[in-house]
Amino acid sequence: MIRAIIFMVKVALLVALAVWVADRPGTVAIEWMEYKLTLQMGVFLLLFLLTVLLAIAIFGVIKGVADFPKSFRRYREYVRRDKGYKALTLGLTAVAAGDAKSAQYQAHRATRMLKDDNGLPLLLKAQAARMNNKEDEARETFALLLQDKNAAFLGVRGLLQAAIDAQNYPKALELGREALRLHPKQPWILRMVYDLEIKMQDWEAARKTLYRAEKAGAVEAPKAKSDRVAMLLAEADSALQEDHRELALGILKKAHAQDPTFAPTVTRLAKMHIQNSQRRRAVSIIEKAWKIAPHPELVYVWDMAAPPGGKKSKTDDALLRMKWFERLMALKPDSNEGHLALAQAAMDDGLWGEARAHLREAEKTEPSRRVYRMLIALEERSTQDEEAIMRWSDKVDEAAPDRQWVCRETGRIYPQWSPVAMPQNSFNTIEWAYPDAASAHAFLAGGGAGKSAMIEAPGR
Repeated sequence: MIRAIIFMVKVALLVALAVWVADRPGTVAIEWMEYKLTLQMGVFLLLFLLTVLLAIAIFGVIKGVADFPKSFRRYREYVRRDKGYKALTLGLTAVAAGDAKSAQYQAHRATRMLKDDNGLPLLLKAQAARMNNKEDEARETFALLLQDKNAAFLGVRGLLQAAIDAQNYPKALELGREALRLHPKQPWILRMVYDLEIKMQDWEAARKTLYRAEKAGAVEAPKAKSDRVAMLLAEADSALQEDHRELALGILKKAHAQDPTFAPTVTRLAKMHIQNSQRRRAVSIIEKAWKIAPHPELVYVWDMAAPPGGKKSKTDDALLRMKWFERLMALKPDSNEGHLALAQAAMDDGLWGEARAHLREAEKTEPSRRVYRMLIALEERSTQDEEAIMRWSDKVDEAAPDRQWVCRETGRIYPQWSPVAMPQNSFNTIEWAYPDAASAHAFLAGGGAGKSAMIEAPGR
């Protein structure tokens, strides 16, 4: 529409100019030496226009001839760059397809034809070198990318991956932080730096990076919360190993504030309160955790926190101990863990009837292997009834597996929780869960596959 309007305006101007000339008739006389030429105004204007157009055409031809060498060079440059980009495309395709030989050939062509481009051609060359196991050449090429500010990130990323593959984690962390400086909000970079800081056990730096990663959406909130608790427990364990008890206590309090129901946190903190003669504090945190998430490991510290028996008979002490565990069970009556805790306490004090009653109640709601193992132990210690022992043994084989500390990455079973799962050195992958039936190869770290935590907590 706009072009049509412009064309009409041009036509109108030409028509107006023609009318103007027609309304002003006259002649133009040109005298040169003895020659005299007289022309009508319209003819003169037409000849003048033709002369101008001819001059422009002649100038164009002369300029074209003069610029031919430069134009030819530009054409050759265009053809060379076009071939270079085609080689680059083919090379990147070969890298994606895993064709090392083709990738190296196309990388050679691309870098030769695109000499002024320090980005993708060098990246292709470095990737091709890696595919052909030329790690030194790949690192040198990635280093060249660092010299181009627009391609520096590609170099950092390539060197970072090379360092990780070589398990040079200090160097990888250094490069990861450089990549994070160049792109401070990239989720995958934040996650990679966080994982490297975890691997290096730089807990303080990892917590700061985790905050940024969570804010950027690289780590989900529940995972971030769980990781913070695991890092704090790792720091507390290290502080205890170095006999820095006050420091460990402060760290455990922070972990407990993050998640007051996590059994490894509660058991560690409760033990420290008991050792510091702060039994009531220990009881309080155990009760709060038990109401929400009963766990076998809480039973051990609950027993530790029991009030002293004083100068009473053995029977009185046993009854007091049963009342103490009944208090725990009353906090969450619908939990099987309360029945199992009472059964274990009764067995320890020789109250066989009480133990059997609670175990049968536990069997009604959750017939687990743990229940039947405790029934076997009860028969062995009380009646020595071989028939009953065999019957409960058959039930063990038929029952579903008990929940245990299991690494979700490997299926390996651990006797206790730890922030780092060995020997694979994975962080915060141990969880309280049922062993995967498909992971039949899983075994109990440091022991046999048939062991169960039952009531006892780590270190008892």
